Amino acid sequence: MFRRTFIRFHMIRYTLLFLSLLAFGQGRAQNEPKHLYVFKDRNYLCLRAVDLSDAAVLDSSQLVATYRYSYQKELWNPLRWSETEVVLQIGARWSKCFPAVLRQIDEQLTRTDDGSAGGRGVFSPRIGTVYENLAKHRLSSEHRYPFSDRLIRYDEPADTTVWRVGGEAVEVLGYACIPATATFRGREWTIWFAPDLPAAANLWLFRGVPGLILRAETAQFRFECTAIRPSREAILQLKANGRKLSRERWRSLERHYHEEPYRAFNNNDENAFFEDRFRLNGDNWTIEYNPLELE
Repeated sequence: MFRRTFIRFHMIRYTLLFLSLLAFGQGRAQNEPKHLYVFKDRNYLCLRAVDLSDAAVLDSSQLVATYRYSYQKELWNPLRWSETEVVLQIGARWSKCFPAVLRQIDEQLTRTDDGSAGGRGVFSPRIGTVYENLAKHRLSSEHRYPFSDRLIRYDEPADTTVWRVGGEAVEVLGYACIPATATFRGREWTIWFAPDLPAAANLWLFRGVPGLILRAETAQFRFECTAIRPSREAILQLKANGRKLSRERWRSLERHYHEEPYRAFNNNDENAFFEDRFRLNGDNWTIEYNPLELE
């Protein structure tokens, strides 16, 4: 009798202990972040891949140019630069200029049926995607909000920049290129364009010269064309899943997530961020703000 009572008592005791530990574990799990991000460099943020299955085909390219896009990694260190590849597709009705690495991760995600590549991202290349409707002379800039599937777009006219043409010509990829200078979006740019390559569109947001721009540079940013080829590629526009904003509103958001990244991205404590072994928070995390467009 005593033995049965003793066994029953301990069974109840262990059952209650197990239930208590289970409840504690569930409560703890609810407070833990859902996503962990570990950086080698806190200045570079992850952009998510987008499934291309629902992308709209705007046009087919006739000419494709690729550029080496370089930018000064840190304002205090003029010797340290990073680079990525930028692609310019020019069709009869549309053009698109975008970082090649975004297409690579999008295609990888689209080929993965189970979506296992959905969490993969890329370090921010500090340049967005630019579409141009050639008939309407309208530009649409597209940016991916870091750590999110939001696509942010804003429209603007394809204004012609007034360039000061003059200087010694240089050769790029066998084409004689004429230099020109202008103040554009707050930076002093020098470009080199090829009159032998007339184009309906041009690199990034640059417009107003009678030839394809093969080189462009300012103090902290450079573009250098590495290949030009006739090519028929689909010019795709991603399915919108965010808001259309003004350019001014986007630049305000961009500044905010550089100056207060933890507040911008922690998403009610769902996300946690580390630089190597050190946890980043609102007190120790800011990102150097050096945008391509100053105004």
